[in-house]
Amino acid sequence: MLNDLFVLTFLLFVAGCSLAAALHHLARCRYLTILDVQKVLRPVQSTRVVNLLDSRVEDIVRPVFSRRKFEDSQLMTLYEIREHLLRMAHNSFVLLVWANTELWRETKYKPGMEDRETYIDLSRKLHAAALEFRIYAICTLVRINFWMIFRIRPWSPFPAPRLVELRETAGFRFYASYQRLQEAVGALCLAYGQEFYDEMMAVI
Repeated sequence: MLNDLFVLTFLLFVAGCSLAAALHHLARCRYLTILDVQKVLRPVQSTRVVNLLDSRVEDIVRPVFSRRKFEDSQLMTLYEIREHLLRMAHNSFVLLVWANTELWRETKYKPGMEDRETYIDLSRKLHAAALEFRIYAICTLVRINFWMIFRIRPWSPFPAPRLVELRETAGFRFYASYQRLQEAVGALCLAYGQEFYDEMMAVI
């Protein structure tokens, strides 16, 4: 009976995820130019995330605070990290669409344009960097939610997690991955002009 209930619950979960993914796919914007991208990016503070993942603060407060107080402080930090990563995951998806738009324009819509190979190369690098960081962000968000539900609770038998572990998820490191994304965005923006670079880098 329990096995049947588990299987049914799992199937409903998979069906729900599939439906959500399908609806998201249908509602997505297929093409985004460099002008469009700036309208839908969400401002982020990557340096703030780096500071939040600094183990030195955690190492200082862990032995001083009671377990309950320490877990409460960790929970608030996780809320903040999650908010930043939600914005970054959104931005990486927007940048993926932009990279695909650039590739479509140079290879199918208007092939043979001046500097075609340059834009194709820069767009492919952006696509790879955005996909890599999006995988990191989504996997880390799942990890954070798991910790919030099962690791940082008074009834949990598990010790409080170390937030510094979020620096790396699924083999991807936050700082290195996001730096590659910033560099790829910057390189493609510079191909359009310094003003695009300045505006875009101020947001991401």
